[in-house]
Amino acid sequence: MVVLSTLGFDELEQLLVIVHAPVPPSDADWEQMMQASRDALTRIKGCLVVAGESTLDANKRRGLAETLKGRNLKVAVMVASPLARGMVTALGWLVGGYRAFGMNDFDEAFDYMQVPVATRTKARSTVSDIQQSLGRAARAGGGARTS
Repeated sequence: MVVLSTLGFDELEQLLVIVHAPVPPSDADWEQMMQASRDALTRIKGCLVVAGESTLDANKRRGLAETLKGRNLKVAVMVASPLARGMVTALGWLVGGYRAFGMNDFDEAFDYMQVPVATRTKARSTVSDIQQSLGRAARAGGGARTS
């Protein structure tokens, strides 16, 4: 698990889990996560993104679309606002494979990505662990942690 100041991520079997802090990802954190994602693309079949209220700027959305275009990857993005759901839907039109879910719709997101039942419990635990670590990092002033 890697926890940075504005996001955290971990790879579980064939699933990449990414959790955003309540603020948009910093450029440095985004690039580190994107590099890990590019490295994992040959191994993963799905990506769970817990974005909450956080949104991506146009440059990050464009880079993400370029990285994932033509890949057979299902990405479930859990967001809190209708505006963010609209952005995820638009990204899905451009890239394919993206679908927006509410913040409590884990089962629906896992069904969409066809995540095995055994991995679902680990993924929920990972989301919780990253969220707690992001909260501690915010209180402590940021910084990267790997565990």
